[in-house]
Amino acid sequence: MGEVVKWCVIAIGAAVFVLNLFSLAKRRMTPVLSVAWSIFAVLLLVLGFTLHLSELNALMSPPVALLLIIAMLGVIFTFYHVSTQISELVDKTNELTMQVSLLNSENVRLIRELRQREAAKAAAEDGECEKSSCS
Repeated sequence: MGEVVKWCVIAIGAAVFVLNLFSLAKRRMTPVLSVAWSIFAVLLLVLGFTLHLSELNALMSPPVALLLIIAMLGVIFTFYHVSTQISELVDKTNELTMQVSLLNSENVRLIRELRQREAAKAAAEDGECEKSSCS
């Protein structure tokens, strides 16, 4: 049973690493989170290759080991899904920040243009009043 758990840990580490590379290539995950997941995957691979779980046979039965592996898969891929969601939200926040900045600069430009038009209109009205003596 110890060998089965060992090879499952290695397979999970390899799967996380490959999934992480695909997510990074498709830009579904930010580089910082991708590095963290890569480190985690490498740690799983190292753990799988270095651990000798021969004593595990005495500690747990095969159904318990299977439940442990399934629970580990569930937790890892739930955290992975949350990481991709966080990355997508960070990207959307950055995009919204850029859009707000562009809207603010356009707003400043429009206000400046409106003030120039109002000043020109006021100057034109003052000029007309002086010509027609409309005090």
